[in-house]
Amino acid sequence: MNDIDLINFIELIENSPKVNTEFYWDFDSEFRTRDIYGVEGWASLKIDKTSLELTIEKLKRTGALSFGQGGLGSVGNALGAFMFTDFTKSLYEVIKATGIK
Repeated sequence: MNDIDLINFIELIENSPKVNTEFYWDFDSEFRTRDIYGVEGWASLKIDKTSLELTIEKLKRTGALSFGQGGLGSVGNALGAFMFTDFTKSLYEVIKATGIK
């Protein structure tokens, strides 16, 4: 991952659906970039969709994001499809603790 990926990752997390002003770590839901741009509940992402998809694919390869198994009701490992994991939360907390902006 490079600086752009770190910025994209933070942007993705901090603009994800929120509950009571705290980030909602939903480990059971699949998300897709084609759905999150403009969908109610997601804040307006200020990054290019293609750039975000590349970052998501890198994060899936490292295990910081996961993906569904596919089949009925699941898009599986499609481009831009992802699920949050405990590692997602850990990576976010580490990056925020470093004070990187």
